[in-house]
Amino acid sequence: MEIIGTSFEVLQQIEHFAATSMRILISGETGTGKGVVARALHKNSNRVGELVSLNCTAIPETLPTLAARREDIEALILHFLEKHLRAAASEIPQIAPRTLVLLRSYPWPGNVRELENVIESASHFVKGQMLLPEHLPDHLLHISEKPSTLENDRDVMVSLDMTLEEVQETFIRKVLASLNGNRTQAAKKLGIGRSTLQRKLKKYEIYFADVDS
Repeated sequence: MEIIGTSFEVLQQIEHFAATSMRILISGETGTGKGVVARALHKNSNRVGELVSLNCTAIPETLPTLAARREDIEALILHFLEKHLRAAASEIPQIAPRTLVLLRSYPWPGNVRELENVIESASHFVKGQMLLPEHLPDHLLHISEKPSTLENDRDVMVSLDMTLEEVQETFIRKVLASLNGNRTQAAKKLGIGRSTLQRKLKKYEIYFADVDS
């Protein structure tokens, strides 16, 4: 079973526990991919016999929600497009920048399962080579028209007229400013690695004094 995305925390946990003979209990919110992780653990370990999945409530290890793994969303969208369009022998469309902004801005209470349902539905409406906002459910179309509020109540205005690059640059600037330049905390809030944030700061020529130390 292929794991889509780049959530290093989850991948590291899989690698760590696959090398042990421990009994593993995986838990998390609905749709976070518990079954996928269980199969990956089983496949990459020396465990024998069939995999048995149980729905439990005890939580020694939990999976992060999709809202905490926004860096995975684009890869997941492409995966689900390929999955649901392959059977129809349809060309896999590109993702319009505005579409990606909307999908990354949505909080995804139903996690990965909800994202797949949205993409499966959208795949029935895609006729050209681009996944557009008009292919998405109505409740997703107004997400970026509202300000996203940071914990300190500073607003980040996102317009549908902005490109994805402009949205990313604006949001990174606002988050860094709200955290007084703390790059470690900014990366955590943005849901990306610190090295990824460093690359984006260089790309957008954003200069803040690094106050992490």
